[in-house]
Amino acid sequence: MNQYHSYLKRLNFKALTERIQTYRSLDFTELDTNGLLNALLDVLCVSDGKKSYHVLPTAGGPQDSGKRFYRARKIGREENPLTPKKIRIESDAWNPPQDYAGAGRVNRKGNSLLYTAEDPSTAVIETRISDHEPFAMIVYESIKPLHIRAIAPPNNIENTLSADELEKSRMLFDFLLSEFRRDSGADGSHVYRASELIADSFFPNPEADAWWYESTLIRNQYNYCFKPERAKEKLKIIGITIASSVRYTNSMIFNFLSTCENMNNGGEFRFEEPHNIQNLFPEFF
Repeated sequence: MNQYHSYLKRLNFKALTERIQTYRSLDFTELDTNGLLNALLDVLCVSDGKKSYHVLPTAGGPQDSGKRFYRARKIGREENPLTPKKIRIESDAWNPPQDYAGAGRVNRKGNSLLYTAEDPSTAVIETRISDHEPFAMIVYESIKPLHIRAIAPPNNIENTLSADELEKSRMLFDFLLSEFRRDSGADGSHVYRASELIADSFFPNPEADAWWYESTLIRNQYNYCFKPERAKEKLKIIGITIASSVRYTNSMIFNFLSTCENMNNGGEFRFEEPHNIQNLFPEFF
């Protein structure tokens, strides 16, 4: 934290405000990846007389095993819920193949990660699934302790800062998180480039299993974005349900069409008429 204190003392509040305004006036479509990263660094960096640098405190840490995570996949209205083609074998339930991985909030195109939510409703909303539209919900559970990197300021950091430092720190994190969460819109390629750069450059997680960040679509709900090899090592698939849902103001109602707890002898998921739902997925009720 001493480095962060020194960094904040060198950071000029007025200059930071002007840099943020300059950044937000840029035409992002004209910037390549290096240009976009340099623009972000122009906002954050200060000089100590010898070099330009920035410092951000890290947040996150260990998390006990036994936590559940959720991934929703659209399957198409024409799919038979007992024989869904898009969720047939185990690899269909993990991250997409590299060749099919589009740009996402934390990854660039071709870099496949496993996006999950900590709540079934959030997984549906993040996947932009419409009311009554069928989907596959894959339920995972951690079987080993996890190490998480949070895209957020550390808890209780405000208690360690002076009033001047606190004002600057809040502006820094407000800028980074607002740019990370920015709505991607119809064609969000440049926005996703910015969020991926922010995650990778300012919230790196070389030793962590996943990034943790607030949903961009529903406040106070959170997503976990796993590295594929860590996900397969530390998570297990509890089960899968084919379902549809209806969203209300403060809740979501699920209609279960089929469930799967096991594979058949050919290594394919075996879906059955929905049964034992409340025991298998009590969190849906």
